[in-house]
Amino acid sequence: MNRILLIFLIIGFLAYPNFSPADDGSTALKQKEMNGVRYVSGGVGIEERTALKGAMKEYNLKLVFASIEGSYLSNVRVVIRDPGGKMVIDVTADGPWLLLDLPSGTYEVCTTYHHERKTRTVKVDKGLQTALFHWRL
Repeated sequence: MNRILLIFLIIGFLAYPNFSPADDGSTALKQKEMNGVRYVSGGVGIEERTALKGAMKEYNLKLVFASIEGSYLSNVRVVIRDPGGKMVIDVTADGPWLLLDLPSGTYEVCTTYHHERKTRTVKVDKGLQTALFHWRL
C-alpha cells in the first residue's frame, strides 16, 4: 500500500515540475500593468502588508482605503485621469493598499466603494505620495 502511494506521489511531482509550497499564492502579490502604469494591490493581512511595504520603493503613489471606524476596505474601484481627463488606469483594488508607479504629474483619483464616490487630486513627483480614502459604513 505504501509503495502504491509513493508511486502516485512521484507521478504527481513529475506531472507538476514547477510545484513549490510558495505557489499557493498566500503572500505572492502580482504586479500588473495597465496603459504603461505598473501597480500592485493587496494588504489583506500582515503578510501581504509586509510584502507591500518591501515593494513601496518601486512605486510613487500609495492609495489606502478604510472605513471611518478604522477597518481596512477592499474591492474599491479606482479610476485615475490625467489633467486632460484621459483615463490612465481603471482597476479594482484587491485589498486596502494600492501602489502605483505613475509618470510625474497631477492626477484626479476617483474611488468608488458600495456606490459611494470619493475624488481627490494628487500630485506625483519624486518619492512616495500617500492618499487616504475613508467611507462611513
